Amino acid sequence: MADRARATAARARRLREYLKGELERTKLKLKAPDLEVRVQANPPRVMLEDPERMPEDFTETVSTVKVLRAEIGRVLKAGKEVPGARLERTTRLVIS
Repeated sequence: MADRARATAARARRLREYLKGELERTKLKLKAPDLEVRVQANPPRVMLEDPERMPEDFTETVSTVKVLRAEIGRVLKAGKEVPGARLERTTRLVIS
C-alpha cells in the first residue's frame, strides 16, 4: 500500500508540473463555474548564493549565523545590492 501511495503521489506531482508548464507556455487559464486553474506568480524570495559573504547588517549570531532573509529581501526590493544574494520570482499552479 505504501508503494502504491508513493506512486500515486509521484504521478499527481508530475501531472501538476506538466499542467503548470503547459499553462505557462500557452499563457492560458481554465475557468469553469466551480473550478479555476491558472498560474500565479509567487512573491520574490531571497536566494543566498554565498551566505559566508553576507554583511553583518544582515546576519545575527546566536550559536550559529542566522541570515535575515526578510531584511535582505527589503533591501533588494528597494533596488540596492546585497553581495551573495538575489531575488528570484517563481510561479505556482492554483486550482480553486
